[in-house]
Amino acid sequence: MRFAGATILALPLWIAGIEANYGIDYDAKASYFNFQVNGNSLYVFALNVVADTGDIYFHMSGPVLHTWLGIGFGSSMKDAFMIVAYPSDNGLDTTISTRLGSGHTEPVWTSGYEIQGVFNDTYAPNANKVTDDGTGVIIAHSVCRNCTKWPTGSLDLENIQQPMIFALGPQKQFRSDSVEASIPRHALYGQFTTDMTKATNYSGWYGRVPAPNVPDFVFPPDDTAFATFGTAPPYNVDTMNNPMPTAHAVLMCFAFVILFPAGALVMQFLKKTLWHAAIQSIGFVAVLGGFGVAINVARQYNKSKNYSSGHQVLGLIVLAGLFIQLGLGLVHHSIYVRTKKPTPIGRIHFFLGPSIMLLGLINGGVGFNFAHNHRMTIPYAIVVVAIILVCAGVGGCVALCRNRRKYKPEREPYPHPNFGQQPGYTDYELPRQPTFGEQPPEPYEPPTPYSPIGHFEIESPYTPSSAYTPVTPKTWRKEDITNWPQWPHHKEDEWR
Repeated sequence: MRFAGATILALPLWIAGIEANYGIDYDAKASYFNFQVNGNSLYVFALNVVADTGDIYFHMSGPVLHTWLGIGFGSSMKDAFMIVAYPSDNGLDTTISTRLGSGHTEPVWTSGYEIQGVFNDTYAPNANKVTDDGTGVIIAHSVCRNCTKWPTGSLDLENIQQPMIFALGPQKQFRSDSVEASIPRHALYGQFTTDMTKATNYSGWYGRVPAPNVPDFVFPPDDTAFATFGTAPPYNVDTMNNPMPTAHAVLMCFAFVILFPAGALVMQFLKKTLWHAAIQSIGFVAVLGGFGVAINVARQYNKSKNYSSGHQVLGLIVLAGLFIQLGLGLVHHSIYVRTKKPTPIGRIHFFLGPSIMLLGLINGGVGFNFAHNHRMTIPYAIVVVAIILVCAGVGGCVALCRNRRKYKPEREPYPHPNFGQQPGYTDYELPRQPTFGEQPPEPYEPPTPYSPIGHFEIESPYTPSSAYTPVTPKTWRKEDITNWPQWPHHKEDEWR
């Protein structure tokens, strides 16, 4: 009995000692909500509201493994006022951003609401930090000035079931010092209600960030030092694995990493035009599908809504190049079928294709960085380098084989005036007579009726049968031309 009485008398002194040591006011108004995330990890949100100033003092913490933490005042993302916390660029501090929701898209940062970090609470030595050298818990320990009202709604400070939403980001690395940074889509979300009458100071200007409410916590306090109070259990809790970005990446990689290189090699190595057209057409359809998925994903994030990022600009250039490449290929093939001759359009098609493919491969790496999927950047780079080396090696082998099969006259072993001293000949080669068909015959002149044939000849009627000495017209006489042949058709040409 004496022991029980001594314990009862000592308990207020023990609590007063904790308050004196850590500055904890157990009479301060606050509501607490916690949710077990992974194993022993907890998501914690506690708030204290000052009605006269509209200030919200809050503590929010959760595992850094989930990239970011968020709380929203409202029953859904639409028209909700949100506070989002994520690691800063150095990975050790916490960036806190106020945002407005407009639906099932990324909330947009809104100005006019000031977040001030609170660092003088002795019970919060890790205020606005990421514990364990950036690998533990994200802690937001701050006050949001004049945040009980926003353009699309307000907190009902008399509501004992004020609806609220919470969310945690995906398990990937994300850091930023910017309050406007684009955050990845949440991987876990849920709803709960809060009794605002237990969290609101209805008179005065005094407010304080809620302290740990578990009396026997170990200092410094962690997330287990906060117990649920003044809030209802969570409901509609669900995980979300958005397949759209993954589908976009799979379709584009399938086209640029597998199909387009394969189609190019089939054309260069096997000379199969039909196969080349079929493979490249499948790749083109895959790119169109990936582009359609990308449009859907772009609407969900602030950083991609305006189509101004490097990844999106390069993607549009590549898509336009693919349409041009398709048109050039069709025009070249139609002309070649008729003429059986190469065309300048075909040469453009030949060089434009690898350029577009290379630009698409580069844009794939830019896309992984744009999506904050840094774990895939190095494996993707290795695959791209391997593809480039394979294509270059196969192309070199094909060119070498064609060069060897190409006819080169200087390599023929014909005799040469300076035999043994000319390129393509060696001193130990012996000249040989060309066989029939290796050299063209001497120029051929067809015979005329008056050219020699055999061992007799036909004389021209204008050529004397025997030599004579020409005389001038002054001495011409009839006797001088008696030796001219008298052909039947010349009888009328007798001298007169």
